[in-house]
Amino acid sequence: MQIGIGLGLRVVEIGEMLNSDLLSDEVNADIRQAATLGIQGVPFFVFDNKYAISGAQPVETFRGGLQQAWAEYEAGNKLIINEGDVCTPGGNCETKN
Repeated sequence: MQIGIGLGLRVVEIGEMLNSDLLSDEVNADIRQAATLGIQGVPFFVFDNKYAISGAQPVETFRGGLQQAWAEYEAGNKLIINEGDVCTPGGNCETKN
């Protein structure tokens, strides 16, 4: 309850959620994903569905994992810009040369 309250949720909303099946589909999906990844305990952290850190680890371990996952993600997701016409929301277009 305290975490929800700290996030700005109302006590009534938190109670209703905890006493219902409102999020059961999401929880079951998380459980299935954990089983697929072979997770058998907590804490367990997964970055970009490729890298994992199990158990309590030093900050340097997290930093290294996050840096590796980000570098790989960034390398595979470069923004490619092809110069062409520039149009305003009103439909006025200008050709770039």
